[in-house]
Amino acid sequence: KISLWGILKSMIGKDMTKMTLPVSFNEPTSLLYRCGEDMEYADLLDLAAERADSIERLIYVAAFAASEYASTIGRVAKPFNPLLGETFEYVRPDKNYRFFIEQVSHHPPVGAAWAESPNWEY
Repeated sequence: KISLWGILKSMIGKDMTKMTLPVSFNEPTSLLYRCGEDMEYADLLDLAAERADSIERLIYVAAFAASEYASTIGRVAKPFNPLLGETFEYVRPDKNYRFFIEQVSHHPPVGAAWAESPNWEY
């Protein structure tokens, strides 16, 4: 049986950036998939696009930005790091948008994302 506390205790005084954890501590998803989940409340961007008042648009866009944290409630595991060149595409015909992300650099880790709907581009 592996204990997270035991692993952390053994790392006292060591470089935490070099720490490796057993694979069972990871969530069985890729970070790119997690980024796709962030688009779940994209309808807020549709509402923002409909508003004439710039303050109202800003409020809806800010709400969309904050909504990205909704998918992390109850999650304690880290997703797997994507491989260089790995892609994820998320298409929602019911919400009329599509999202695409690719891992373009490994060190430092960088993903390039793009999303579109008839009302906005992200």
